[in-house]
Amino acid sequence: FFTFIIRRNLHHNHTHMFTITLELELMQRAQYLDANFLAYCVATTLYMLLMAYWATSSSSTVLRKFAWGTAGGAITGFQNFLKDALTILHLKTSGQIDTLPWFFALFLLLAVATAFGGLLLLNQCMKRYDATFSAAMFVGSFVVSASIMSSIHYHTIRGLDGIINYVMYPTGLLVLMVGVLILVRQNHSNDDCQDATARSLVFTSNDQDDDGNSIDGQDDLASNSGSHHSQNINSDGNEGDPWLQRQRSNTIGSKSAFHYHPIEPEEV
Repeated sequence: FFTFIIRRNLHHNHTHMFTITLELELMQRAQYLDANFLAYCVATTLYMLLMAYWATSSSSTVLRKFAWGTAGGAITGFQNFLKDALTILHLKTSGQIDTLPWFFALFLLLAVATAFGGLLLLNQCMKRYDATFSAAMFVGSFVVSASIMSSIHYHTIRGLDGIINYVMYPTGLLVLMVGVLILVRQNHSNDDCQDATARSLVFTSNDQDDDGNSIDGQDDLASNSGSHHSQNINSDGNEGDPWLQRQRSNTIGSKSAFHYHPIEPEEV
């Protein structure tokens, strides 16, 4: 009698677990085959293709920075794979299901791929642009992408209770985007200042030497000194000396003519 009761309970538990597993699979299939979620996946794919084109082929600096900044956060917004994988794992560890379903490994693989893909894109953005700009754009695009995904996949908007939640949720997103905009604009201002400083240094280096003297004046002085030196050499009939000719050509082509002292023929 007791053996019959135990077998019946085991059969009932196994049937119950199988029912939960089947219901879980049907629920996940319905969520992932939903038209709105599929449209979100297609839109995100097209967005990533556009960002890839802007980042590699666009001639606009603004579009390239925007593409590198938002690409990593957009793909990391697929947090549903990680959440669903952890939910299935919790059901397994709590004994509500007997075995892990076949799509658990798929969810885990997609969760790792989207997370590491976003980090790799963030790393590439930080190699090209400022860390403040890269982090701000990544966080902003990640939050927007994850919010859209959760609204479509988990219907988070329907779960908001009370008017205060309907006010605080979009307000929090708005405050976040304002903070991102402030950091991006501050970084853009710093880039403009650095560009202006670099152009000023290049202009100064083209017009002056290290001592602040005009290069054009040095060239004129070098030419005059070279001519004076040539006249001194010609007057003593030493024009055919190869060593003196090399000294004369080196003196004329030098930029530091203020330090040049003509060598008298008798000193040679």
